[in-house]
Amino acid sequence: MCYVVAVIWIMAVLSSLPGFIFSEYDEQLGRCLDPWTLEKAGLMKWLFAMALVTSLCFSGCLFYCYFQILKGIFINRTVCAAETASSRKSNMHDKRKLALISLTVTVAYHVCYLPFLVFELYIAFQSYQTILDNYEVLYKVYRVVGFIMYVNSSLNPFFYGFQSSITERTSRDFSLEDQLQRQISL
Repeated sequence: MCYVVAVIWIMAVLSSLPGFIFSEYDEQLGRCLDPWTLEKAGLMKWLFAMALVTSLCFSGCLFYCYFQILKGIFINRTVCAAETASSRKSNMHDKRKLALISLTVTVAYHVCYLPFLVFELYIAFQSYQTILDNYEVLYKVYRVVGFIMYVNSSLNPFFYGFQSSITERTSRDFSLEDQLQRQISL
């Protein structure tokens, strides 16, 4: 498990490095320009191609992991497998909710991130003059898709909060069941 966490951190640092390395202060504009700003987007086509490939790889891993979780819940019955005959129906209901939340988190991530990625790829392959000619419109679109990308971060606590209320209820049910079984065995 430590290796997985280490690989995730290393990948996060490596994917963040271009933002640190290629950011610079523009005296004329009076602000910092990173590779993802409109002014520099066309100069870094390789960076956007790399971001697309990286995003597709991470998305593939994310879908694979969620598929394995869903497969373990519904097909192999290896995830959340401890159940008794009396709790089987309520567990299936909770498993469906868990699957729905997992799917919701994945879809929300892609719905929020893809517009930004598509816009950045579009900008990267436009001529600098085209960007300057349409700067006001493109800047507004840039701000909107950037905001949508960050909306995902604010949605996740709601999704996981809903999931934790399910987990809390399930653990409460298990603890009541355990208490009853202990009292019956005495």
